[in-house]
Amino acid sequence: VQSRRLKRIVGDVRSDIEQGMSLGEALSRHPESFSPVYLSVVRAGEAAGNLSSALLALTEHSARGAELRYRLQEALAYPVLVLVVASMALTYFLTKVVPVMHGMGVFRVPVISSTQPIPGELPLPTRLVLTLSAFLRNEGLVLTLAAAGLAVAAYAFHRHQSMRSRPMPELDRWKQRIPLFGTLFFEASMARFI
Repeated sequence: VQSRRLKRIVGDVRSDIEQGMSLGEALSRHPESFSPVYLSVVRAGEAAGNLSSALLALTEHSARGAELRYRLQEALAYPVLVLVVASMALTYFLTKVVPVMHGMGVFRVPVISSTQPIPGELPLPTRLVLTLSAFLRNEGLVLTLAAAGLAVAAYAFHRHQSMRSRPMPELDRWKQRIPLFGTLFFEASMARFI
């Protein structure tokens, strides 16, 4: 076993079994590593005297889960890549191209003649682009740091929640309401039990 954490857990479980505990009891001392479903199947296998079949079922279940995670990662890789590249291109356009074009006078109120401009101001979409461009140039670093902090916090929260022994139905309901990804989260949850 290469992982120190896994090596420690396996050592603890082995030691507990050698001291007379059942496998279910030994595994239950590590709730951060073994889900309640996993523990229930092991205990049911022990009670029925058919632990080998229970462990085989858990192995197949884990293999299906790993395959599902791989397929989900594979399916999300391209959309995430497109989103990242599009965001980078848009950011470059707004922070580098728009200011140069604005400096050249491209964004001006149209004129009827060389001496008489049309009364009014720039159209709303143009004003929004200019405002967003100025915001990104002035607050881009803060925005980038905030996005990175949010990503790290979301990752840490996800890791913390995945290690909890008790599920959080509110979080699951919230994830299922996310546009485009909600259905994906729901199907992933359902596929774990099929």
